[in-house]
Amino acid sequence: VPLRFSSYAVLMTKSIASSVLRSKLPLLTALLLSSVLSVAMWAARVVYTSHGSYFGLNWNLFLAWIPLFLALAAWLLVQRSAFLPLVLILLAGWLLFLPNAAYIVTDLIHLYPRDGAPFWYDALMVFSYAWNGLILGMTSVWIVQSLVERWLGALAGWLLAGGALFASAFGI
Repeated sequence: VPLRFSSYAVLMTKSIASSVLRSKLPLLTALLLSSVLSVAMWAARVVYTSHGSYFGLNWNLFLAWIPLFLALAAWLLVQRSAFLPLVLILLAGWLLFLPNAAYIVTDLIHLYPRDGAPFWYDALMVFSYAWNGLILGMTSVWIVQSLVERWLGALAGWLLAGGALFASAFGI
């Protein structure tokens, strides 16, 4: 009997996680496709110019995904009524990595004509990375805000969101 209960619990946990992720799948798909578009723009630029300029944008985009992954992991654990200290550790990591999401905007200062690529193309490419970083960060803030709102109320959720964004400004 314990084996059946254990198997049932595992199946229920997978079912809950699956349905929870399914509700976020369209959003995650759009974010992923938008990020892939930015990377494809960079790859096309490399092919056109034979130079790997702006490679750091890819690293910064990767770092921008980390707060979203941490927020989603915390959200999934809360859906499963997981151990609260583990959720709090994930949220601390989220706050630590959140400034990376907006950091890509600072790459705009490196925008100038180079390597024979059209300036308008470089501008569009860097703006696409900046957009992705900002939207990834704001999506993660939205997820964490909804968690805190559920636990402590709307005011606490908004205070956390505002405080996290204010703290991120110093992290950049």
